[in-house]
Amino acid sequence: MHVGLRVIRDEHRTLAAVVDGLSVLAQRMAGGQDRPDFPLLEAIIAYIEGFPARLHHPKEDSVLFPAVQRRTRDLDDTIAELHRQHEEDYERVTRLRAGLARWQADPAEAAAFAADARDYARFTMHHMTIEESRILHALPALLTEEDWTEIDRAFDANQDPMTAPELTSDYAKLFQRIVLLAPAPVGLG
Repeated sequence: MHVGLRVIRDEHRTLAAVVDGLSVLAQRMAGGQDRPDFPLLEAIIAYIEGFPARLHHPKEDSVLFPAVQRRTRDLDDTIAELHRQHEEDYERVTRLRAGLARWQADPAEAAAFAADARDYARFTMHHMTIEESRILHALPALLTEEDWTEIDRAFDANQDPMTAPELTSDYAKLFQRIVLLAPAPVGLG
């Protein structure tokens, strides 16, 4: 498997774990099963704001999708939808952060934040399913070795916090903090 494809799939798995963890924790905290842990929720949102939005999505938009479009126009509608979802992701994360601030100020906002977290997790999982089933699935038949070299180089630099051999980046440290602070079954705390 090409490095770029492995990295993209690894990043999707990590992001799926983080957004699912956010949803589960928000539901449990809002429902009274766990005490609200605002620093943990802030760390999760910071990870979501940072890693996918600043590293993962830009490389899909600037490297992966153009490589696909150089080889076929059959996926243009799907790629346009994924671009739109990347923009929507930013808006949804902004709403999550604002919702968390409202909850911190007013405990009555807990259920609204939990609903936003659940919706964000569903949105993200749907988005990644489209990428995996329509784009990544098509890559082996579409791309040349030259395309793969460019994609491998771009994505290999990301070093996903969950799979990176050395956890040194700010995102890796943040991911490690999330795992250590989050209660089971989400983390080790």
